[in-house]
Amino acid sequence: MSKSTPSVLFYTADYLVGVIGMTWEEQGRYMYLLCIQQQKGHFDLAAIMPDCPETVLAKFERDEKGLYYNARMEEEMEKRYRYSESRRQNAKKGAVDKSVDKPVDNFSQSVDKSAYANTYGKHMRSIW
Repeated sequence: MSKSTPSVLFYTADYLVGVIGMTWEEQGRYMYLLCIQQQKGHFDLAAIMPDCPETVLAKFERDEKGLYYNARMEEEMEKRYRYSESRRQNAKKGAVDKSVDKPVDNFSQSVDKSAYANTYGKHMRSIW
C-alpha cells in the first residue's frame, strides 16, 4: 500500500519563518521541491533541479540512497497518512456495525411543520 495522500497540512507561519532571507525565486524553488516530495517521495535533486541554490539545498537532507527530502514534509506526510488510515478504519468499522442494525427509513416519518411555519415576519414571507 502506498503511503501517500493527496494533501498535507500546511502551516503558513512556519513556512514564512523558514523562508526569511530567501529571494522570491528561492522561495518558489523551495515550494516546488516540497510539492515534488509530497507527490513523489524522496527525489533526485540533480535530475529535477541541477542548479538548486544553496539556501534551498540547506532545507533538505539525504537518505541512505542519496535522495533528497525535507524532514518536516516527511513528518507532515506521515501524520496525514496515519490520520487518513484511522478515518478509513473507522469507516470500515461503522459500515460493519450499521449492517447489523435494522435500516432506518427517515423519509417515511411525518414531520409537524406547523411549529416553524410562521418563524419569519410578514416582510420575509414574500421571498419564500
